[in-house]
Amino acid sequence: MEPQFYYTFLWIWAGIGFLTFILLLFVTAPYGRHSRKDWGPSIPNRVAWVVMELPSLLIFILSFLLGPNGYSRSHGFSLHFTFFTTVTAPSSGP
Repeated sequence: MEPQFYYTFLWIWAGIGFLTFILLLFVTAPYGRHSRKDWGPSIPNRVAWVVMELPSLLIFILSFLLGPNGYSRSHGFSLHFTFFTTVTAPSSGP
């Protein structure tokens, strides 16, 4: 990846974050106690948790398997994160 593309990408995401910050000063985000039926479809908490965490787990595993370094000490993290994403977090709570 070229450094210029990388820094442009970072500035774009920083701009999106800043615009979101400004927007949320005026709009109440509809989650938690502020949830509303007219905002859009609701997703069950456990399904949302797995969907939210699964991309980082998959990207980690893919970059590990396809990366140039082969075996590393990251196996422990990968196993922990797999268990946390798919078993522990979805099964806890209401």
